[in-house]
Amino acid sequence: MSVYGATKSALESLTRSWAAEFAGAGVRVNTVSPGPTSSEKVIGVMGDAAGQLGATAFWSPATGANFGPMHLIVLW
Repeated sequence: MSVYGATKSALESLTRSWAAEFAGAGVRVNTVSPGPTSSEKVIGVMGDAAGQLGATAFWSPATGANFGPMHLIVLW
């Protein structure tokens, strides 16, 4: 899980850096960074507690189906 956390943090940092760097050219930089996701690995590490990870009346952990087909759009 430490590699996952470090990678997610690095992506957030890179996004912020690029956003600041390219803002003057009118370029927006965003990233999709989902919160807790119910996956086999998370369930394997956390067991039954994974189902309660962040669960509230208005939100529950994501599953792979929530992401559907994601598209990367690059505008030149």
